[in-house]
Amino acid sequence: GNPVIGQASSLKDAVTVPGAALKGEWSETPANPGIYTATYTAQTVGTALKATLKVSDGNVESAATYAITAGVVAALHSTIKLDKASYKSGEAMKLTVTLKDAAGNAVSGQTASLKDAVTVPNATLKSGSGWTDNRDGTYTAMYTADKVGVNLQAKLTLNGVSATSDAYAITA
Repeated sequence: GNPVIGQASSLKDAVTVPGAALKGEWSETPANPGIYTATYTAQTVGTALKATLKVSDGNVESAATYAITAGVVAALHSTIKLDKASYKSGEAMKLTVTLKDAAGNAVSGQTASLKDAVTVPNATLKSGSGWTDNRDGTYTAMYTADKVGVNLQAKLTLNGVSATSDAYAITA
């Protein structure tokens, strides 16, 4: 068919790009009238995604699929929390770390990194335990409260991102 020129402004509402947001405006390529370009910013994780163009006689779906994966861990959405504020020496402590990127997407695959990235004062990682990836951006691990202390805080330091838990205490 023949190129359709002068339609850049109508593409904003006619094109759907799942998981992404239009950055700027659509523009027609000066050297090739009827050919349009735009930049989209990935926002939401997804797989087997397809862009769609709404035309007067229906929808045209892209033949190729694309995937959006989570970005790097961001401080804004990353936390470390304990299940309680007070423990007795020898008691189990459940820690939950949440790792998300700047867009709030879950970051998975970090179990190996968390062993060295998390410090829990006066406690030790429970024997035979490790970090579990819950596949939703959260990770859990069991620690054992050891030495008595007050105003203790668990700390996460991963790839330049830091987070600190609320204060906890360990009593005898």
